[in-house]
Amino acid sequence: MKQYKTETIDEYDNKLIISNIKSYSDDIKIGNKYNTELDIQVFSGDYSGKSTFIIDICTLENFIGKLYEINKLIIGEAEIEDISIGSKIMISINKLGTFVISGILFDCHKEQSLCFKFECEQTYMSKMIAELYNDIVINQKQII
Repeated sequence: MKQYKTETIDEYDNKLIISNIKSYSDDIKIGNKYNTELDIQVFSGDYSGKSTFIIDICTLENFIGKLYEINKLIIGEAEIEDISIGSKIMISINKLGTFVISGILFDCHKEQSLCFKFECEQTYMSKMIAELYNDIVINQKQII
């Protein structure tokens, strides 16, 4: 499966990676809100974590649409939260075009967690946002 990731050139190599996006058409058709899953991995300083998000396809499309909008307008924030264990990612942008990526990731048993916050220049986020928007919102490549 395709990976969508931020690119950074700072000394910490902070990254947000979204991968393994799958939406199940049968679950979407019957209205099951647990119809999409994706992996989110974060590298923040010396720490890293990975969590599988279970969400509704509309939630994912809204999150990506909001990212697309704030990347163009250079104002706003987008948030996505897993509906099974509560992992959450928040992405905002300041007037200088710097994205602030923060949140908390839990493992599948909610025994371990990673709280994080780092910045990423707009230049390095734009590619990831454009690819997500094109693949998920426009072409719906994740539906199986």
